[in-house]
Amino acid sequence: RDIKEYARIFEELLSLELDYHNDLAEIAPIQKMKLKVITKDFGELITFMVSNYEVVEWEKSVGLKLFIENEKTKKTFTALVCKVQKRSIFAEFRPQDRANLSEDDTYTIMRDVSNIPLERQISNVDFFAGYLISKDPKFCEILLFGDEYMERRALGPVPDDFLANIPNAKNMNPSQKQAIYLASKERILLIHGPPGTGKSTTAMEIVGYFLRTGKAKKILITSPSNTVACHLREKCEKFGVEVCQLTAFLHADLIKSPNTMAGKIDKHIRDYPLSAVAEARKYYNANRSYPVALQKYRTAEDKIKRQILGESKIIICTFFMACDR
Repeated sequence: RDIKEYARIFEELLSLELDYHNDLAEIAPIQKMKLKVITKDFGELITFMVSNYEVVEWEKSVGLKLFIENEKTKKTFTALVCKVQKRSIFAEFRPQDRANLSEDDTYTIMRDVSNIPLERQISNVDFFAGYLISKDPKFCEILLFGDEYMERRALGPVPDDFLANIPNAKNMNPSQKQAIYLASKERILLIHGPPGTGKSTTAMEIVGYFLRTGKAKKILITSPSNTVACHLREKCEKFGVEVCQLTAFLHADLIKSPNTMAGKIDKHIRDYPLSAVAEARKYYNANRSYPVALQKYRTAEDKIKRQILGESKIIICTFFMACDR
């Protein structure tokens, strides 16, 4: 029941995982290896045959980022390790990068081990233990001991006047109605249940309730993966308000929708071909080898991103993207 002890133990577990990542970085600290592309198409992946490496080391690299450099042209690409099998590495590239890969060329791979997500989590635990516990102990109690907290509350039937604001209420079961009602009153709420019990539907009804009643000017929806985020975005699009899904650059070209950040920027450039961001992109496309061209485009793009986020009622992204932006 000691919340500070809980935070201390959790931080120790995160520190152990961070040590593991540091050990992994020491095993292969940005080492270079010669690779050969042996197939151009494996679904959305590309396969490399590696001439000399320790299989055990690379099996730990699934999910990590790679930097790939063409030995002849010196062009660089970014990819994610998706699978390691025998002497092959399956990596995911952006579509425009896949088109530039050749089976006849040799590549150098540099493995990058990032500790940023773990360091961010440890920082959040420090904030939780050092600030939240002293400033808002009730919030911490709900966060850590939610079931016990809710059991102490008398949960009666959902008022009829509240259900009048839920158009789909007649098609919902009592637990779903109770969840929406509690979401309108509680600062934090955990809704859980087996697959197929209507959690996503309930979440969307909660979003709809806040939009209809005007109780939220802007709603952030986060998910564990881009696949789930896409599913939620499709559900949100029916509300008829501005929705924007943020994606990492590697997935921006894989998720085709006008309601992603990339899609909205493309639309802005089509609608305003003489705008600053349109001119900056044109300059960058013609001068990709110059760092100043990229910097100019990113500066112009950031201004449009802020405008898009300001206009969007619903913003959807992964957990890490939410922390990073």
